[in-house]
Amino acid sequence: MTHRIAYYAHSHGSGHSRYASRFADGYGSNCLILTDSDYNFPDHAEVQQLPNEDLDGTELMPNSYNKPSYLHHSPVGLSKILKRNMYILQALQKFSIDFLIVDVSVEIAALARVSSVPYVYRRMPGNRSDLAHVEAYRGALFLLAYYPRDFESIDTPAWIVAKTCYLGFINKPGIQSIQAVKPYYDITIVTGFGGTTITNLLPVLLNQYPDYSVQVLGPVENSIQNENVTYQGVVDRVEDFIHEKTIVIASCGTNMVLKMISLGKRFLAFPEERPYLEQKTTAGILEKLNIAQKVDVHNLNHLIKVAKTFQPYKTPEHYFTTVNKLTGQVEVFFKTVINASKEKEYETNSRM
Repeated sequence: MTHRIAYYAHSHGSGHSRYASRFADGYGSNCLILTDSDYNFPDHAEVQQLPNEDLDGTELMPNSYNKPSYLHHSPVGLSKILKRNMYILQALQKFSIDFLIVDVSVEIAALARVSSVPYVYRRMPGNRSDLAHVEAYRGALFLLAYYPRDFESIDTPAWIVAKTCYLGFINKPGIQSIQAVKPYYDITIVTGFGGTTITNLLPVLLNQYPDYSVQVLGPVENSIQNENVTYQGVVDRVEDFIHEKTIVIASCGTNMVLKMISLGKRFLAFPEERPYLEQKTTAGILEKLNIAQKVDVHNLNHLIKVAKTFQPYKTPEHYFTTVNKLTGQVEVFFKTVINASKEKEYETNSRM
């Protein structure tokens, strides 16, 4: 039996909503999406639109109220959050869900727990050892990671690892390929959304490798005009612009890492500043797995020479899952957790 689930998708960025869509594909009519995002969800998805939780000036004592450490966003007197929470609880009750997937919000996790709603919490990369995250993890039935076990940080406590269902990278089936024909650029820089400083490498590159051609894919705030630099802007398919022999320098966001791994392309990883050291942690793991080398302005010259020797690699199949597989993975882990709980309860009662 497939359980009925609700999926809470945070509205910052499109990633959370994109994953919610994947679960809606996998669970079909057994999935309800809760969000305040304006993401273009598939037509078949059941979506409960929520009021957002942004400050609007109506909150009480915005600069002086006490903030509990088990929450990240806890304004007082913001009436639309009360309405938002009512919508969530009413939708959960109406849909008769078996469990809620929280992607991501420690506040929604707390709301679920005090309402006696079983929830599963999505783990994201980075150092999330603050009290709010730890307690959200502790209160969950289990945890979901949209990356393989190999990508786990060595600093993660054993109890969190044991509680995590590692789905792998959720990748829609499709053939990934790298161009072996023109256009060819010596170096390809791929920027990400959410702010970037990767283009700070450009002056160093142009100074140390004046004859190299460089293309930049993705959004750029401050461009440097040079005859050897081509700005392609935001593109639909990064792989269409990557020659098999180009040296790739890319940020370490989830989508970019997934793309490079799908292509079997070793690259120079430039971790952007993100909350909870998300990209710095990812860069370290990529280096440990020999998928990428962590680059900055100080080691750029050396690593460009190293990158010339990079060879493609075959990505292990277990790194990936698909929409068709993820439902089964989650269901199996759910049953395992429930059965383990029953066995523990039986053992406890037997000793009494």
